[in-house]
Amino acid sequence: MKMTQTMGLIIQIEDLAELEEVLKEMLRGSQAQCVLLINQDDGSLIGLQGDTTALDTTSLAALAAGAFASAGEIARLIGEPEFDVLYHQGRRRHVHVNLAGEHGLLMTIFDDNTTVGMVRLCARKAAVRIRVVLSG
Repeated sequence: MKMTQTMGLIIQIEDLAELEEVLKEMLRGSQAQCVLLINQDDGSLIGLQGDTTALDTTSLAALAAGAFASAGEIARLIGEPEFDVLYHQGRRRHVHVNLAGEHGLLMTIFDDNTTVGMVRLCARKAAVRIRVVLSG
């Protein structure tokens, strides 16, 4: 049985196919530019879909994991157990990052061709499926 491993997370090859399908559906439903699935533990990239040709996805994944860790400390300092969503709005592009299970982060990069509400709705649905796959 083939597997891939990132720090603290082992994913079966057949699970990678399921995760790829979830990311494809997320991309289609949200009408985003691209979607990245990131290992929250070490910032490594698990999977991606969409147009990433002009992006340094390795750096994006690492920085998203670091930003989420930092936001977790902010949450703790204000008495929250955690934040489950980070959202950054730019002039032309926006970034939405949400928890996807115990080890996953789902990063969505999108523009004004869609809305943050649509991205959040699709991300919430995708996160549920990702959680099941990563915990299985």
